[in-house]
Amino acid sequence: MKNRIFIPINVLAYIFVKMSALPRKWRLKLMWLGHTLEDFKDIIEQVRAAGCQYSQYKAKSEASLKMVLPEMAPFTKEELINIPDRFWAVNRITAPGSEEPAPAFLAHMAAPPKAVKNRSYLRDYWAQTLGRPRKEVRKALMDKEAQYL
Repeated sequence: MKNRIFIPINVLAYIFVKMSALPRKWRLKLMWLGHTLEDFKDIIEQVRAAGCQYSQYKAKSEASLKMVLPEMAPFTKEELINIPDRFWAVNRITAPGSEEPAPAFLAHMAAPPKAVKNRSYLRDYWAQTLGRPRKEVRKALMDKEAQYL
């Protein structure tokens, strides 16, 4: 855990609420990942008010299903519980230029990419770009950061 910066969750919650309310200002699309919606209990209403899009994979939490059920309109609680195990999700999206979200639909999601084992090309690229090995650059940045802590 050396050289890690930890930010208190209440500070992150404040930042995320501001970013979810003004995503165009930040030129971002936010992705919220969690095991259950209870992970976001402090900020879930602000995120919903910002018109977020959902991808609901197979859920086991009754509380999460109750929270998301009104927004997954054509699907019942039993259908959300019986989503296939791998790479399937019920999605609710808002099309660009539309005020109302489209009805929720079931889709086969893309599988995660295969693991990349050989990253030597990245080390060569950054050594050429930065003029020195990546580890030296990282150490210099961490030393500079340590001055301000």
